[in-house]
Amino acid sequence: MEYGFSSSQKSKIIQIELISPNSGDMLLSCKLYVAIISHACSLQKWLYSFLFTCWTSRVAKCAIKVELVNDNYTELKGEIAGPPETPYEGGTFVLEIKVPETYPFNPPKVRFITKIWHPNISSVTGAICLDILKDQWAAAMTLRTVLLSLQALLAAAEPDDPQDAVVAKQFKENQDMFRQTARHWTFIYAGGPHKNSDFELKIRRLTDMGIEDHRARVALSSYNWDLERATEQLFS
Repeated sequence: MEYGFSSSQKSKIIQIELISPNSGDMLLSCKLYVAIISHACSLQKWLYSFLFTCWTSRVAKCAIKVELVNDNYTELKGEIAGPPETPYEGGTFVLEIKVPETYPFNPPKVRFITKIWHPNISSVTGAICLDILKDQWAAAMTLRTVLLSLQALLAAAEPDDPQDAVVAKQFKENQDMFRQTARHWTFIYAGGPHKNSDFELKIRRLTDMGIEDHRARVALSSYNWDLERATEQLFS
């Protein structure tokens, strides 16, 4: 038996506003617009799942956030705060989340929009190497699971299973340089609190030669902030 919506139901707008009790900690706003849906039962089931995910994402101390993009429930924007006592502390990282029609039986597709220096996240594309986004996904998992797992990944990298080989090499061979570089990227791209004047000076030396700012930063980061080697690579 098929179930359908009336014309008025098809144009109905469902708006959800969930605000954390601690207003300074987190705000989760979700707006779901329903247009033409042919199976009411399928929508109902999905909607209940979606609402539950939104509700369980109210984790103030973890500072995670999910909202819709362009009123399309298959495309979401996520935000996670950098975990304390990591190079990402104080930064806010924006994620692109695409929910497939087969969700929750298949994982969402997630990538970092905010540039980040991390062994398991591409510094170029934002692609993520995380098992639950691949073969270890389970239908019982939610978007909250994904965001909290990404926060955990920022706190505990897996350099032996890297997405970015250059960052992983630095992580394994020079931990101090890795932390300084990751902290600098957090300051530049994620609003982190730690400025590195020495790094900025070296970038300025390259931009004065006509090299674009981000390209200069990538080259210096890849060569442990050795200005001579980075310059040679850029002009070779």
